[in-house]
Amino acid sequence: MNFDPTKDYYKILGVPNNATPEAIRDAYRKRVKDIGLDRLIGLLNKTTDADVKKVIQEQIDLKTETMKEINEAKEVLSDSLKRADYNSMRKGKAPASTVSGPPPPKPEIVFSKSILNFGTVNKGDGGSKIVTITGSAQDSIQIIWETQPAWAKPLLIETDPVSTFPITVTVEIKTGRIAPASYSTDIIVTADGEVFRLPVHLKVVEVMVPKVAPTPTRPRPKPTPAAPHPKPRPAPAPVYTPPPSTAKIPWGWIIGALVILGVITMLRANSNPSSTIQTKNCLMSRLHVGETVNTGDSYWYLYQTPNSGDSSMFFPATLTIVGGPVTNDQGEVWWQVRVDWNENPGLQHLGEVGWAQEIIVHFDGSCEYLLSPGVLP
Repeated sequence: MNFDPTKDYYKILGVPNNATPEAIRDAYRKRVKDIGLDRLIGLLNKTTDADVKKVIQEQIDLKTETMKEINEAKEVLSDSLKRADYNSMRKGKAPASTVSGPPPPKPEIVFSKSILNFGTVNKGDGGSKIVTITGSAQDSIQIIWETQPAWAKPLLIETDPVSTFPITVTVEIKTGRIAPASYSTDIIVTADGEVFRLPVHLKVVEVMVPKVAPTPTRPRPKPTPAAPHPKPRPAPAPVYTPPPSTAKIPWGWIIGALVILGVITMLRANSNPSSTIQTKNCLMSRLHVGETVNTGDSYWYLYQTPNSGDSSMFFPATLTIVGGPVTNDQGEVWWQVRVDWNENPGLQHLGEVGWAQEIIVHFDGSCEYLLSPGVLP
């Protein structure tokens, strides 16, 4: 017999009485690291001061005795036969290995499922599964995770109030805070020092949200500007009828005025080439483009030589609408026009094409206009 049943080996290693071999191994490594005997020996070899060496040597001697107990506890608890004898002798019984007769039956553990597989789970989802454990155990039984996983809650264990078995274990998973991957671990069942394992598997995948194609939309056509309503013509002013007068009518003056008016009318008619003029039957009114003006219309007018103060320096010209209407970015309506001279005065504007926004048409087919040469304003 290589152990002392009066010593509490479980307490020396810091593990419970039903600790698994894996837990005993991990506890032993932790205790050895805490003792730090190798570190003290290294300090002793580096120190030259005699007093310091003495203090370090005392610590080494003390920790060496502690290490002997730790090694002894690990040796006994890691061996299933020695551990069984140690447990029997602590309870005041004879060692299990010296009892006559057949050896005690080994514990038996049966899981309702050989593998606990959650399959593929979307990230953020959860779920739970139940496994039932049956079997036999003489001394003790412990059920724990081999390593508590981040994707599972602590095991929910329900035992029979009368007997040890059956045992119901509920495994609940949570996947909200883990990365998509495959995960595996074991549920450890320790019965009378014997270890039984139940594998648990899980695969977490990212939720794929289908992309919805945008509904194609037809471009809205630009609204066609409605033609403005023609302005109502003002009602003719009432004709003033003077009261009868007894004064003499100046027939000489009236006849002279009529003669002068006829001469002016004949002069203007001679300067108007009727072959290229389309007469508009309209009064002296301002016409906006789109009301009565159409492509192909022509109007004549008298052009005065620039920088000439002589009122006689007028030349007949023709304004022809060649295109339009076109609406610019400011919402203004323009027509494309061409200016032609009936007589070439040697000016550089012969055949000029530009854009007209407003046109004033006279009753005799002449016109005034606002011209913008070049591109559309």
